[in-house]
Amino acid sequence: MTIVADRGMVSQAMLEAFENSDPPIRYIVGVRMRRQREVSISVLGSRARWFESVPERSKAKDPAPLKVKEVWVEERRYIVCLNEEERRERYHHCGCDYPQCLSKCLSISYSLR
Repeated sequence: MTIVADRGMVSQAMLEAFENSDPPIRYIVGVRMRRQREVSISVLGSRARWFESVPERSKAKDPAPLKVKEVWVEERRYIVCLNEEERRERYHHCGCDYPQCLSKCLSISYSLR
């Protein structure tokens, strides 16, 4: 069994309960990227290679483009997702600098095992 939770359900106590259970519970959780130091520095700053899982659209009804990369920090595995189309749109509209906009447009999933 694997528990999947979005970032609104994540707490340190919950993660510790999963990890300390016998047997340990497998989990995948979304995280708040800019609030967690490890994520904002080690994960978003990682130079791991992006894998293009869905290419840029050629037609309006095609699926949204998606790039994915895997980043390991100690025993924690992070999966980072980037929709370049959305990132470009947000960057154009908000006028913020590229790294700030990049972190706004990423989605991250995190699993221990």
